[in-house]
Amino acid sequence: MKVPPIHNYAILQLNKKKIGLLGLKALNLQPDKAVPDTNICLVGNDLCNKVTIRHASISRTDCNALLDDGNLLDFNINYISAILSTTGSSSGSLAVDIYGNVVALQCARGATSLAYLLPVDLL
Repeated sequence: MKVPPIHNYAILQLNKKKIGLLGLKALNLQPDKAVPDTNICLVGNDLCNKVTIRHASISRTDCNALLDDGNLLDFNINYISAILSTTGSSSGSLAVDIYGNVVALQCARGATSLAYLLPVDLL
């Protein structure tokens, strides 16, 4: 039995005609680019700042996320882990590689400087 993950995210499709004047550009989702030693930037609003960019490197692509109390976050998802200091307000931040591809979404943090990223192929 496959159980859905405990995180909920909204993926929105925007009407290009209505936002055309804003000049927004789309980022490509590239799950195949999420491999160990890939340099990424986590782009989001950590600690309620308008925009923060944190640099990291992917360390693993096959780990289970552990909560601070030692319990598993989700047992049916192979999370991506990265050494990255984040706060609780950074969930949903984009993990972008040096070419501008979105490879994952930040979804949880572990002990000290470990962050768990949700692979974008699950979206």
